[in-house]
Amino acid sequence: MSTDSSNQSSKTSRRSSEDKASITIQAIIIGFLLYLVPPVIASIVIALGVAISGVSSADAEQWLKNAASAQFVYVLITEALIIGAITWLLKNLKETWHSIGVRRPKFEHIAYTLGGFISYYAIYIAVAVILSQILALNFNQRQEIGFSTNSTGTNMAFAFAALVILPPIVEEILFRGFLYTRFRRALSVKWAAVAVSVLFAAAHLQFGSGNALLWVAALDTFILSLVLVYLREKTGTIWAGVGVHALKNLIAFLILFHIVQ
Repeated sequence: MSTDSSNQSSKTSRRSSEDKASITIQAIIIGFLLYLVPPVIASIVIALGVAISGVSSADAEQWLKNAASAQFVYVLITEALIIGAITWLLKNLKETWHSIGVRRPKFEHIAYTLGGFISYYAIYIAVAVILSQILALNFNQRQEIGFSTNSTGTNMAFAFAALVILPPIVEEILFRGFLYTRFRRALSVKWAAVAVSVLFAAAHLQFGSGNALLWVAALDTFILSLVLVYLREKTGTIWAGVGVHALKNLIAFLILFHIVQ
């Protein structure tokens, strides 16, 4: 009798481990697909739209390369596809927006946002100073943002929406919302935080841009993600993280568009 019970317990434990491994691998694959596929689809949609509109190839190329509105449309379609995919996944996985931290924001989240931003910035500076003495990291690498920093007026508004508003909301829903929740189904808080932060950092290396990999950006976003996961655990929602993320992007936006031209 005890032998049968022991065998059953062993099978249950093994099955549980297999389920956790499956969930972890599934989350990693979904993460890469949701970050890599929507931009490709967005590019195809825009190309088809331009072709159907009847605009000359020269004008179309000029718009796609130089117009802030073109980049904004690209970002908007990409983010919409990500949200659409998450909506579909939640339905099929029998999850809810509430379960991934998309809940009603509270006034107290403002304090968490400010504290989280200060903590992130302090940690990043400390780590950057230490690593600069150990590794030959180029801290002057520039990230491709898709917009001219000489933009003004409407173009500036397009850039602001595409860089400061949309990414913090959608990336927090994707990474600290959906993906982190999936990782937590299988891993401890510590390892779930590391897993989602590695994915987030990898997404900011700028693969395929033709430039050197942005290891500094990966370091920056890895540290940022760890702080955002802490806020997700502390508040139970993504909104304090959205606030920190938006504040970080806002400061970068002001530096790029108003200080460093």
